[in-house]
Amino acid sequence: MWIPETITIDAYRAILVQGPYFDYVVNSVVSTSIAVGLGLLLGIPATYVIVRYDFPLNLDHHLGFFFLSIFMLPPIAATIPYFNIFQALGALDSSVWLGLVYAVFTLPLIVWFTRGFIDDIPESLGEAAEVDGASEFQTFYYVYLPLIKPGIGAAAIISFILTWNEYFFALVLTRREAKPLSVATTEFVGQYNIAWNELSAGLVITIAPVAVFLLLTQRYIISGLTKGAVKE
Repeated sequence: MWIPETITIDAYRAILVQGPYFDYVVNSVVSTSIAVGLGLLLGIPATYVIVRYDFPLNLDHHLGFFFLSIFMLPPIAATIPYFNIFQALGALDSSVWLGLVYAVFTLPLIVWFTRGFIDDIPESLGEAAEVDGASEFQTFYYVYLPLIKPGIGAAAIISFILTWNEYFFALVLTRREAKPLSVATTEFVGQYNIAWNELSAGLVITIAPVAVFLLLTQRYIISGLTKGAVKE
């Protein structure tokens, strides 16, 4: 039956009101916000320093490769060390600590995504600001930051999508209190039966924030991903 005879929201009421699914939504929002926010807060200044300054022994290029190697690291290779560290610190089943783990992997993505944007800005703009008496922070904040907003927006959106949908770390490092949507939704699939109504409602709730976020910010993605594709 493709068109239902009656439309009901009982499945949404069952998981959001009667069940703990709303808590899982909050957990996903907390961990994702920490990952994206911390990644932007540390990644944008790090990219600016790597691009703007020449380090001895070609260290700036080595730092760039170091960030890329973190992003290329398979998650399963870091899961057991993270689990042991979290267990020793008593940090298992925490949305905040899970967000910090996500930030480790969103940081290199943001660095590499915004590097091209900062690299395309002529150095003469920064030098002109310094001649006018601007400090290094003022040059970064008032000159470079406004010019790379499309890149920041695109990097934030991609980091948000990857973090929101992450499953493996969330499965290993959370139990019940900090469980995000990606893990909670799979629990509707049991060994002997599948709660199709609740599973469908959970999938809609999981996908809806990403879809709305993409619709609101799609112009940043288009401008960010196509910048530099054509050289005039």
